[in-house]
Amino acid sequence: MGFSRSHRQVLLKITQASASPIMVNQKPVGQLLLAGNVSATLLDSGNFMIREFGPGRVSGRVLWQSFDHPTNVLLPGMKIGFNLKTKKEVAVTSWISNQVPASGAFRLGLDPSGANQLLVWRMVKSTGPVES
Repeated sequence: MGFSRSHRQVLLKITQASASPIMVNQKPVGQLLLAGNVSATLLDSGNFMIREFGPGRVSGRVLWQSFDHPTNVLLPGMKIGFNLKTKKEVAVTSWISNQVPASGAFRLGLDPSGANQLLVWRMVKSTGPVES
């Protein structure tokens, strides 16, 4: 795992020998100041967490976690709905297939009208004007 800082932004990325890095977090410097070491852990729940540790390995704040960024799988403990911190909707979107991880035709999320219910949307891609 790498951490780099420039005059404009802080980058948190996962790196592996001879592979492209995975950008985990890009925030302005004022929003992400690290006081200790950073650790990445895959929990038994399936949540991949990157967190800061202070002196004596005292657990600090969570910098990023996969449960906040669901893709095509909803695991126990994950939340979908509206993230009040980031002001972003959190939903699960199907893949095209097991071999093609691009966004598929279905999405699961909370009703945007505010009703306390889950909805499944079938996404329809437009190919152009409809002729009558």
